[in-house]
Amino acid sequence: GEPAPPPPSPAQVWAQVPLPAPAFSINPSTIGITQLATWFWVTVSHAAIVVPATINGYSVTTTATAVAFQWNFGDGSTAVSTVAGSESNPSVMHTYHFKGTYMVSLSIEYGGTYSYAGPGGTGTENLGDYLQPGTDTPYVVQEVRSVLLPQDAS
Repeated sequence: GEPAPPPPSPAQVWAQVPLPAPAFSINPSTIGITQLATWFWVTVSHAAIVVPATINGYSVTTTATAVAFQWNFGDGSTAVSTVAGSESNPSVMHTYHFKGTYMVSLSIEYGGTYSYAGPGGTGTENLGDYLQPGTDTPYVVQEVRSVLLPQDAS
């Protein structure tokens, strides 16, 4: 008879996992201020993603979890955090030193395992890490200067 098809590879499994698009919030939300720490946190759910699929005749169950959040602040600085953070406890903080519009992006690194059952047997495999590319979000940073006004001479 025909040899059984091989079990699915991690790349085949990742192709079947619908990862949510990276999304984040920023405080200050509308316009950043130079020399003031800006807070960033992840707003997409980072709960484990459990996905059933059928690949090459195998019944596959994938469990993927976010393991790292890679930030690019658009000014040459980057940061990596293992926590998604929240509005009151951010994933990362960053201070911009110059005014401008910066392209901020968040890439999420996922890891996990998958189990399979099919014509070639059953097993559980490590998925290996998968880095989901980020999308650039523009963030405007302004400079605030204190101005000394002359006192009224009256």
